[in-house]
Amino acid sequence: MAKDQYVNKDLFSLILSHVSRFGWSVVDTRQVRHLKDQGFQCDEKVVKVQKTVCELKKTVRELKTVCVVVSVLASIGLAVMCVTGRASMV
Repeated sequence: MAKDQYVNKDLFSLILSHVSRFGWSVVDTRQVRHLKDQGFQCDEKVVKVQKTVCELKKTVRELKTVCVVVSVLASIGLAVMCVTGRASMV
């Protein structure tokens, strides 16, 4: 959310600087609309990045779970081999 606030603040300060230099009569509604669209596009990109980060966190969590399961199974297999005496044959 901090990024969204930064984008909106930056957009607002840009509009104000334009108005203070040229006055409201020169500010074209198309320019303001264009600046708002740019801010909206930035907000959309931030949301897309946030979704991607959430998906990556989920994938990393799943990979960690798989690694733990494989490690446990390998440990159990080695323990069984040691107990049955098959480890000395290998």
